[in-house]
Amino acid sequence: MSTAGAQLQFGAEFAVFLVALAGLSFVLLRAELLVEGALQRFGLAAGLGCIGASAFLHGSLVVDNPNSAQLVGLRVAGVVLLAIAPMGWRAGEAGKLWLWAGIVALALSEAALRGDSPTLGNWLRVAGALGLGAAFLGAGRHSIPTRVAASSAAMLLAVVLAVALALSVVISNNVEREAIRRFSAEAGAEADVAEGQGAQALTDATFIASGLPRATGASDALGTLSDDGATDEQKQNAASQMTSVLTLFGSTFKEIDPRIGPLVLVRNGAVLAATDGLSAADAIQLAGGDVVTQATAAVKPRQSLFVTNGAEPRLFAIAATPVGVGDVTFVLVVTSQLDDSYLQEHLTRSNTEIAGYGLTIATREAVLAHTGEQPSLAATLDVSRRTLDGATNPNIDSGGRFLVGRSIVPAESAVAAVMVSVPSGFVAGTREDLFRLLFVVALIATLVALVLAAIVGERIGSGLRRLTVAAGQLQGGDLHASAGLATEDELGVLSVAFDSMTDSIRGMTADLRQAAQDEAELRGRLEAVVGGMTEALFAVNENGEITDFNTAAEELCDIPARKAIGRPVRQIVRLVAPDGTDLTPRLERPVLEEWSDGASLVQPSGTEIPVAVSAGTLRGVDNEVVGSVFLMRDMRREQEVERMKTEFLANISHELRTPLTPIKGYAGMLRNRTVDEKRVKEFAAEIETGVDQLERVVDQLVNFATMVAGRLDLRTEPVKPKDVLDSAVSRWGQRLDDKHTIKRRVARGVPTVVVDRRYLEQSLDELIDNAVKYSPSGGNVLLTATMSQNGKGDVVQLTVADSGVGIAPERIDAIFEDFSQGDASATRRFGGLGLGLAMVGRIVRAHGGDLKCTSVPGKGTQFTISLPVTK
Repeated sequence: MSTAGAQLQFGAEFAVFLVALAGLSFVLLRAELLVEGALQRFGLAAGLGCIGASAFLHGSLVVDNPNSAQLVGLRVAGVVLLAIAPMGWRAGEAGKLWLWAGIVALALSEAALRGDSPTLGNWLRVAGALGLGAAFLGAGRHSIPTRVAASSAAMLLAVVLAVALALSVVISNNVEREAIRRFSAEAGAEADVAEGQGAQALTDATFIASGLPRATGASDALGTLSDDGATDEQKQNAASQMTSVLTLFGSTFKEIDPRIGPLVLVRNGAVLAATDGLSAADAIQLAGGDVVTQATAAVKPRQSLFVTNGAEPRLFAIAATPVGVGDVTFVLVVTSQLDDSYLQEHLTRSNTEIAGYGLTIATREAVLAHTGEQPSLAATLDVSRRTLDGATNPNIDSGGRFLVGRSIVPAESAVAAVMVSVPSGFVAGTREDLFRLLFVVALIATLVALVLAAIVGERIGSGLRRLTVAAGQLQGGDLHASAGLATEDELGVLSVAFDSMTDSIRGMTADLRQAAQDEAELRGRLEAVVGGMTEALFAVNENGEITDFNTAAEELCDIPARKAIGRPVRQIVRLVAPDGTDLTPRLERPVLEEWSDGASLVQPSGTEIPVAVSAGTLRGVDNEVVGSVFLMRDMRREQEVERMKTEFLANISHELRTPLTPIKGYAGMLRNRTVDEKRVKEFAAEIETGVDQLERVVDQLVNFATMVAGRLDLRTEPVKPKDVLDSAVSRWGQRLDDKHTIKRRVARGVPTVVVDRRYLEQSLDELIDNAVKYSPSGGNVLLTATMSQNGKGDVVQLTVADSGVGIAPERIDAIFEDFSQGDASATRRFGGLGLGLAMVGRIVRAHGGDLKCTSVPGKGTQFTISLPVTK
């Protein structure tokens, strides 16, 4: 397990153990505050005991495997037993939710641990401990002793947990640093030895170079190889001869240096001869390397380490020594390969007491040599790259092994890295021993903390309980309650003060009750008056915040009082003067002198409502200004009445003058001119038509006044809808011009209705008159009678439909209002007082019926009278 994982496991188990121990103490001391019922108390106590025992066994590493049978059994049993407790939980719904959250988290942690997800499982155990701890802390609020004990224990436990976790971090870091220091030293030693292999190769090269020219056959072969005029065959034979010589030298020096490898003879970067054990490509790479180049240029021996870049890279310690023959300089290269056998020799001499110890030499891309147990290739190359790149901390813990690397730097730059790897358990073992000791020490500290917290809580709680009982008696109405504590500490002083307070309360109770009764009566009257006002009233304090907001103000401002009270008045009420000036700042300033003004109230929706505003001063007990009170009266009705009065006077003037004009004109012509008898009759007919119009206007006004006064006297009788429609068609057929036609259609089985025939015919006449008037281009006026249902029973529907100009959708509701006109201007296209539909509506409603309108602008309008059928 990694260091972070071990610390998380330690913290999780320790937290669960502490919470279980604290909760178990709570159950044993004051179980009545937590749960009711013997079964629930047993479940809570046993469950806490099980999870606490499992946390102790695993946290102290008595049982190392978290999925061992005994730990799993204890954890599962603990969760199951804890699930019984919420059924009898008494410490509030919030505490029950925390308890359930802790139980569910512990159950999920068990599933995560069994699913081989230890990190998630440990975090869930921490969450479970927090949930249970929050539930117990919440329960402790219902008793001061338990609150003191629980709070003290919680703080002490938090300190212990923090210290334990800090120590675990320090321990883990120290163990890991010590391991890094030790194995870094070993890796560094191996790197130094690897660098020193070049010195041994240089010694071998020096001796061989000094004896090479005197070897049998070597002098002639070197002469041939240095002769530019020699044939290729001669040079080939000379190269073969030198290969044999080099092989002989290599075999001889094997006894001195068993690690001596292939030997190579080079001239001008070209390989002339090489012993076995080195591929042609590797030999050529060696010949062109920096060591050979430097030895040739300086005519001095050079040494280094060299990594070939073939399909299987290899690491060599190499030495290059110049060999002079006349004016020609050859370079002898002696190699010593650092392979698995090289590392095996070193492994047998160090750290064989650590099981699983391994050594590796690698470049950034490949492993060059290894021995012992090995980490994964990816981990090896990762550490090698980090080491060669000069990382501050190239070491890692991966795949169950701990890796430490050091660079091999034979010259100016590193060529490879040596890595020491050991099983993580080597480091974890030491860490676990220290964790085990730390857990036991923390356990002892926790027990001491809980005992001390319980003692302190009980000492404080005994006196507080007596005070609580006395306070409960006083709350229940017993004014003679007494705490009776005779101690010299703060509780004794509090007890004396409490007893004195009860004496004062007994003397003041009667006065307070009377004052409260008087105040309640006065407040009730004031609230009734203010609440019943039709004008909007609101009060503002000296800070410009609303303190009162009556029902009328809610309706007028379109804001509920709960959102208005307590907020700045500028955010709730906005007033604008007729000239556009913003009057809202006047509402924030104290009113020193009363004022009144007209304004427009702007609702949140942007609607402007004309209001009359009056402002007054609110004064306190000492006559100081403490705020302002404002009264707003909705002026829309007054303005609407004024508008309607103006329109009515204009309409009635227009309706009266319209027929009077022809009457006066024709009468003047009859008086001032000699007119033949035919024209006299025509003029008389026009005068009679004007009189009829005047009479209709007067009848409308009289009938409307009668209806408004509530004196509509219905003389009902059974009437057939067919007869009413026939009569209407007959009346209007003679009055219509050539552009209009009137027809009727009666469905079969339409029953008789009980109505006042006069008023019904008058209503149809009004609807037909509108149909003709609003069909200036002519068209058909259709009267129909059908039977339908409206949810309350059968109804007869009388419909008047035209194909005229129609009504805009937004005007349909308004046309049924009194004096309503589609166009109220003096230049309106269609005449009328605006009373016809209002009068029809009143007549229909007086019969228990309903009047509806449907219209499509430009295509016509249909009015429907629905009359109930009396059985």
